[in-house]
Amino acid sequence: MTAAAQNLLSLKLAASLGIVIVSPWLTWFKAACVPALVGLAVTPLLVYKLFPPEIKDTPEAPKAAAEKLKKMGPLSQDETMVVATMGLTVILWIFGDKIGMSSVTAAMLGMSLQLLSGVITWQDCLNEKGAWDTLLWFAVLIGMSSQLNQMGFITYLSNTVAGVLTSLALGWQQVFILLHMCYFFIHYLFASQTAQVRRLRTSSLYP
Repeated sequence: MTAAAQNLLSLKLAASLGIVIVSPWLTWFKAACVPALVGLAVTPLLVYKLFPPEIKDTPEAPKAAAEKLKKMGPLSQDETMVVATMGLTVILWIFGDKIGMSSVTAAMLGMSLQLLSGVITWQDCLNEKGAWDTLLWFAVLIGMSSQLNQMGFITYLSNTVAGVLTSLALGWQQVFILLHMCYFFIHYLFASQTAQVRRLRTSSLYP
C-alpha cells in the first residue's frame, strides 16, 4: 500500500480475522493525506530553521538544470517503457480491487512487462541478492512464528508477561507506555518491521 511489506501482511492478517479492508490504497490515502501534507509543509520549514543552509540563493540552478536536461536528450526507448510499465503498475495497484486484481498480481505484471521488453534481464533479478535473501528468511520466519503459536509457546510467553504486568498493579496508561518502550528496544534486536507485525499478531500481549 505504501511500499512497505508489513502493510500488505497486516491486510492479510486482518482478512484472516474477518476484517476486510476495501480499496486499501484509497483508504490509506484518505487517512494519510492530511497528516502527510502537513508533514511535507512543516518539515522543510523546520529543518530550514534548525539547520539553515550555507547557500540560500542559487539563481543559476534552473539554467544549469535546463542545460543538463537538454544535454541528456529525449527519453530513450527503455526509459519510456519504464515510465509506461510503472505507470500501469501504480494504476492497477490503486484501482486493482475494482477489477479483481491484487497488488501482487499488479507488481508481477509490471515486472513481467519489463522483462519481456528487455528493460531488465533475468540476470538483473538474480543479482538482487538482498531481495532473495529477504524472501527466503521471511518465509522461514513466518513459518516459525506460526509453529511457535500452534505449539503454545507464544501463548505461554504472553500469559507470563501479562501476569507480570498484572502483578505490578499499573494503570493502563503505564502499561501502554511500558509495552511501547519494550517494543521500541526490541526493535533494535529484531529490526524487521514485517517480522514485528507477524510477532505481534501471534502474541496476546494486549488482552
